[in-house]
Amino acid sequence: MTTGTKHRYTETLSQLRLKEVTSRQPGQLVLRVTSEAERKDVRIRGRRFTVGAHGDNDLVLDDPAVSDLHCEMTVDDDGSGLLLRDLGSKNGTWIGANASIGVREVWVGLGGSFSIGTFEITLLDVEAVTVPVSTLGRFDNLYGRGTKMGELFAKLERLATFDLDVLIVGETGTGKELVAQGLHARSGRKGEFVVLNCADVDDGLIGSQLHGHIKGAFTGAENQVGLLEQADGGTLFLDEIGDLSLSLQQKLLRILAQREFQPRGAVKPRAFDARVVAATNRDLTRMVGAGEFREDLYFRFAQMTLELPSLRDRGSVDIHALADLFLDRIAKRRGTQLRLSRGAYDVLEQCRWRGNVRELHNAISYAASWAQGEEVTEQDLPTLELVGMGELASTAVGRAPAGRASAHSTELEGALLLPLTEARIAFERVYVARVLADASGNKSEAARRLGVSRSTFGSMLKRVGLS
Repeated sequence: MTTGTKHRYTETLSQLRLKEVTSRQPGQLVLRVTSEAERKDVRIRGRRFTVGAHGDNDLVLDDPAVSDLHCEMTVDDDGSGLLLRDLGSKNGTWIGANASIGVREVWVGLGGSFSIGTFEITLLDVEAVTVPVSTLGRFDNLYGRGTKMGELFAKLERLATFDLDVLIVGETGTGKELVAQGLHARSGRKGEFVVLNCADVDDGLIGSQLHGHIKGAFTGAENQVGLLEQADGGTLFLDEIGDLSLSLQQKLLRILAQREFQPRGAVKPRAFDARVVAATNRDLTRMVGAGEFREDLYFRFAQMTLELPSLRDRGSVDIHALADLFLDRIAKRRGTQLRLSRGAYDVLEQCRWRGNVRELHNAISYAASWAQGEEVTEQDLPTLELVGMGELASTAVGRAPAGRASAHSTELEGALLLPLTEARIAFERVYVARVLADASGNKSEAARRLGVSRSTFGSMLKRVGLS
């Protein structure tokens, strides 16, 4: 970091701290790593970690039996343990006596162990760390009032200062492009914000799209500026990067490494200076394990990855705030006043929001068009999927949700049409929802009835989409 960059960062940091508070959150793993040669305790800071033989993993294990990208660990929000996922490794991830049980995904509590190759790894502790939380309630055009978004905004404010390439991961509708636009707007870069939707890329045309061509490059060719040249001095946003073919991933990796492009017909390559921000709603670590995404391209971005929380994980505070924001915008366009009823808020809180903020925006727009006066009620909302029973609340026509037994039967019948893996999840969803309902929503009691810890029950809820 140059002296000028250090000064700019320090100045920016001092300004940001006036707009932040701090929070203590689970954010550091303490692991005991044991092999035939040694035993050592290591600390790794963060919330999500990769383990493998590749040197860019958070925990590097030097063993021929360990895959380059072997498994992934995610710390639970309450700090009681972690979710361990094997990423399609060549020799598996193992738990149990004498490492006898191979796992794809398993909860590991404090004191729990698992084995990778010749290494045994024990989770000794999940320590709390102090993290900054923005109090601004927004980053450019991305809004949020909860702690999760406050943490994200604080990271984004710092990250915008530097020209690091970034990978944004999140479900559909969480605001990935808004984050990229915000990073560009706050970067001070004078160039354009240029978007390449990787899902729509044609392998045969990608060369012209990215590099462009000069007049006379082929019969009838005129000068065409490619996306790389357009982004020079600005930001290149690669949306849905997980949809690129392997051959195009290789070409992209070369471009990122060399920071050069060569228009078709040009004699020499030209340098370009653009910040690259990529985004995906796909599980890239799984794709690497399956050979569907290049490992070297993944690790190029992995050191600066931002995970956007789903709307259901952001909680009722953000759901209320965003619903009010969308409704206020509609009211201003109409030159009137609109407000949500208590019943409408209650329904919004219970929704699954698979489409996240985009789905909420559409729901509010729909409801505002049906409202008879200034108050938007639950009767004005469209059909929305509720959390817990797989029920559909047909609030638009005022019908009550289906009964529990009926909802469960319908979901189980639908599971018969699914592949085995998805059918198992569907069954577990019904099973867990039934136990939770019978325990009157008390998670501790539901966990006791299932014979598991509360943290394990929390992981079950997340796995089946009921959290």
